[in-house]
Amino acid sequence: MGPQADKHELGSIRESFSGKSINLRTWMIFIFPGFLLVTSGCLYGLLLARKVFEQYGPMLALSRGLPWILTFSFLFILLGCFIFYSLLRSAQRLEIYENGIRYRSIFLRQYEYLWSEISGISTSSTRTTIFDQELHTIPSAILYFYQGKPLNITNRYQKIPRIIATTKARIYPLIWPRLKSTFRIKGRVEFGKIIVSRDKLYLKKLAIPWETINQLNVDSGYLIVNYDENSSQLFPISDIQNVELFLKFVDWGIRI
Repeated sequence: MGPQADKHELGSIRESFSGKSINLRTWMIFIFPGFLLVTSGCLYGLLLARKVFEQYGPMLALSRGLPWILTFSFLFILLGCFIFYSLLRSAQRLEIYENGIRYRSIFLRQYEYLWSEISGISTSSTRTTIFDQELHTIPSAILYFYQGKPLNITNRYQKIPRIIATTKARIYPLIWPRLKSTFRIKGRVEFGKIIVSRDKLYLKKLAIPWETINQLNVDSGYLIVNYDENSSQLFPISDIQNVELFLKFVDWGIRI
């Protein structure tokens, strides 16, 4: 994932966020009944094979009992794999330090980054609904680095909103001066898949002159660009790095 920060440079630890473990509801509704089901299925297959063996011999006993045993043994392996994966997921950890972060992956590898090595963050949320009634919202984020692969912060972690808020509070003051300096020198800056230039706003393949844009706002997970007289464009904020800085930058550098 690129150059790693010296652990001594991170300073003292401030917060720690662990991966989600298997909750009691999952144990009671899924895992315990699953174990009872596969155990009962295998036991039934063994008893059936024994009964048929005593009456008709080994060949018929094998053909009658083996499908039951194999089927429920396979289900047992799947259940075991789910538990093992959940244990690995719970071993993940994201630690917030005074000067950076330390991340332990699902494979228990550790990565360390200073705040100055993080280039941005994008956020999104998934809403679960039934009959148009919202049950809950699952937030997620992606951390981007100047060098290295992005880090996905998904619902595998606890307290994701807290992670997002803390990260933004630490990196935004560092990113803001760089954005202004880059814009003064190059005349354009990138916010993920959005590019801001002196004369146009680039949304993927669409280039919209600033003088035609009437309003920019964020609503329901989208950046809404109203331009010309009756035209508008929706762009998902999950594709925009540092969306708050993007809106602040437009007001600073473009002033629609």
